[in-house]
Amino acid sequence: RRFLEPLAIDVTAIPEIEASETARRLLASHAGAIATLREQHLVDYVGVGRVKDAILHACHEAFERRDPADPRVREFDAFVAAGGTALRDFAVFTALSETRADAPWSRWPAELQQPDSAAVWAFASEHAAQVRFQYYLQWIADSQLASAAERAHTAGLALGFYRDLAVGAAPDGGEAWSHQSLLARGATVGAPPDAFAPAGQNWGLPPAVPHALKSSAYTAPAALFAANMRHAGGLRIDHVMGLQRLFWIPE
Repeated sequence: RRFLEPLAIDVTAIPEIEASETARRLLASHAGAIATLREQHLVDYVGVGRVKDAILHACHEAFERRDPADPRVREFDAFVAAGGTALRDFAVFTALSETRADAPWSRWPAELQQPDSAAVWAFASEHAAQVRFQYYLQWIADSQLASAAERAHTAGLALGFYRDLAVGAAPDGGEAWSHQSLLARGATVGAPPDAFAPAGQNWGLPPAVPHALKSSAYTAPAALFAANMRHAGGLRIDHVMGLQRLFWIPE
């Protein structure tokens, strides 16, 4: 929940597309598919992802050929440095997931289930290009969101963008992998029976452990809120009861 969805990137607006003949050729060759995807009543996420992924990889390859002294490279390096451990964990987890798409991380080999293990560090070193690609995607997505927010303000949108924070993190996702000490096992969050849902609701998400949050000075939720307020003037928090208490359902 701290990071952005690369599928939202406008690949035609990435500066590297001008430096990549491969990217431009891919864009041209997919023109028919892109037109078909745009005509769909519902978003074909798999189809969009397939087209964008190829172009994004080509753009990243062009970026990696830039001189280290290039201002864009320095901007990228600053973004990665500012992202710190959280960005590193997210990028490594995403790269790991692509090599183990057949199973959630809880069923990975034990040595890969902890983000600070020697095996995970070795994977990050051996697959540095894939990890840097994930950094690149987050940098491009953040840059485009910032640009869109600036244009919105210029156009008179006084408050700016209104972002949304989900009530919890998927148990098989990167946030759960990198914050295991803060999340309870053996329970999920939901809501008790009410007029809207007489049988109650089970959202299938692991609850945060209150005393673990307190002992860590609430650094994780603070960073989560800060990330979701970035380039925005408003934030919808779903669900507000998450600020004080959640309804736990034992497995």
